[in-house]
Amino acid sequence: MSGNLLSRRGLSVLFVTLVLLLSACGSSVEVASAADESVEIPTHDSGGGEALGSFTLQFDSELNCLYHDEEDNNGEPGTGGRVVVVWPEGYSAEVDSGEVNVLDEAGVVVARTNATFEIAGGSGPADGHCNSIGAWFANGGPIG
Repeated sequence: MSGNLLSRRGLSVLFVTLVLLLSACGSSVEVASAADESVEIPTHDSGGGEALGSFTLQFDSELNCLYHDEEDNNGEPGTGGRVVVVWPEGYSAEVDSGEVNVLDEAGVVVARTNATFEIAGGSGPADGHCNSIGAWFANGGPIG
């Protein structure tokens, strides 16, 4: 009889342990709050131009990339799509409290998802990163 009791108790402990492990895994997948989750961003090693661009970054978790959703391409209706910002070399991005921060080479946050910012640079061709139609080659951190 005590063998059956130990087996039931062992199964109960195993079941509770599995439930706790599964719930912990589920919560870490649903809520991206750790600041050590990196996000892929394209970078370049030279200046992009002197134009001023205004962007609101969005995050595609499936492709692990940042993009700006442009309504149209150079004023041509129906030609919109994703535009990626190509950051200066040394910049990086990470998830923090459900948002993605872009950091400069010193680790200072220069842009954040869902917040509009302006940045000097110039447009260029897309390389397909993040299913983009175009790219903005940034000169440095945001203006203002």
